[in-house]
Amino acid sequence: MKIKFSLKGSRIYDFFQFLTNKKNILERRRENQGYDDICYGLFLNLIKKTEQYSKRFEEFYYPECFLFGDFIPYFNYIDWKDEAEFLNAMANLDGEQIQKMILSSLLYKLQGIAIENEKDLEPYIEDVQEKGMITFLDSLSMENAGKWEILQAWEKPEKKRNHYVDLMREILPIFLQEYSVYEKEIKSYGLNLQKRMQRDGLSVLTNMWEGIYAQWNNVEESLLQSNFLFVSGVLPLISTGFEQGAKNKRFYLQGIYLERGLEKLRKIRFDNREEMVFFFKNLGDETRFKVLELISQGIGTNKEIAEKMEITTATVSYHLNYLYNANMILRTEENGRKKIIIHRRGIEEKLDKFKEKILITDKQ
Repeated sequence: MKIKFSLKGSRIYDFFQFLTNKKNILERRRENQGYDDICYGLFLNLIKKTEQYSKRFEEFYYPECFLFGDFIPYFNYIDWKDEAEFLNAMANLDGEQIQKMILSSLLYKLQGIAIENEKDLEPYIEDVQEKGMITFLDSLSMENAGKWEILQAWEKPEKKRNHYVDLMREILPIFLQEYSVYEKEIKSYGLNLQKRMQRDGLSVLTNMWEGIYAQWNNVEESLLQSNFLFVSGVLPLISTGFEQGAKNKRFYLQGIYLERGLEKLRKIRFDNREEMVFFFKNLGDETRFKVLELISQGIGTNKEIAEKMEITTATVSYHLNYLYNANMILRTEENGRKKIIIHRRGIEEKLDKFKEKILITDKQ
């Protein structure tokens, strides 16, 4: 197993990504989804401590594209000493190199075109040189404000880059102070995951998705092409292999709480399956099906149902209890008279879930 956990790479990734993912982190809080992990709390605190830099950061971040953060795939194939060395390397790029990275980032982020090496980029560079960057930007689906900032970066790449490097150098001490609180947790999980992968192979990660999403069939391919395993606290519920940059030095990103999250999702799926089996068992019972038919015709009391079916009211109550627990019927009142009605929405939801499950399985 060639892929190895990189604590430095994990930390560097989170440093260059935490402001990019500010919106997602804040939405998790607003939606009150019950995230109580240490990383979530610390990144909220980190965002608060860097609030004074928000306006300056907007110069580099737009909803569709993060101008310099998307350069990370090119840099992370090197085992950097720390974030400062990473920033020094960025500071030493010349204008032509920065332009190539800008164009490559735009192609990948907005058009899904992954540039593996500089040679692959040559036709796009020539096209921009011939037609101009304004023409290229016009073809992109993004706001004009973002296009204007990118145009400024293209025309004065070193100046724009210097603004970004200066900003990130100011933020770095704050980040390192906060990150140190949960670095031990990141390291512990990353080394444990690496050990399990060395013992059991790629199935440790690929099995996480079993029974969850069939479309995650590229996990194994991404892992086979990756040298480094990064564990992110910024994006604790993500798993992805990056395709940009050198083919022989890709990295695979694993959110620290992804495994736990998928296990919860799998349990929910299992619980839903049990619930659906219970639903169809009741629907398949001949007596209960007949009870449902009578209720749908407006016969809505135990006594009325018992008379129609020529059974005791106790037997009717027995079957009604199962139908109620299966969410097929509701007890209500009409003109002061208690009656039973079909729970249309409950039945429709179960049938929709059943059809959805069947369609998903069929597509597989």
